[in-house]
Amino acid sequence: MEEIATVVETKGNKAWVKIVRHSACSKCEKKCGLNESHEQDELVVEIENKAGWEEGQQVVLKMQERSMVFASLIVYLLPMLAMIIGYFVGNWFAVKWGFQSTEVVGIIGTITFLLLSFLVIKIIDRLMGRSSNFKPVIKRINR
Repeated sequence: MEEIATVVETKGNKAWVKIVRHSACSKCEKKCGLNESHEQDELVVEIENKAGWEEGQQVVLKMQERSMVFASLIVYLLPMLAMIIGYFVGNWFAVKWGFQSTEVVGIIGTITFLLLSFLVIKIIDRLMGRSSNFKPVIKRINR
């Protein structure tokens, strides 16, 4: 995956680049209620500055597709799986402890496991942030 970015700051062998993220509707020429509600976001990312890029240069960042797919699976699938597992674990505990309403305990298990999945995602995010496989690299200057 490639993104166009602008170098906003450099210090030593580090550079900070700004990526402008567009919504899916930003390129749509039709006017509708949805188009007006989507805004552009800016994201500043720290990368290695091996080639001595300078502030103000537009560059092309390359991110590994495999890493992006793995990160997306973690962010989207883990909470969903945690919710399903949480419901059944809560339901199992409700039956084991003799609660009248197993659904309520199942829902409590769902919410608990969802919150725990966010904690696990945060830990995985920190671990992935240390790995160079999950960091973008500057491929070339955008011409």
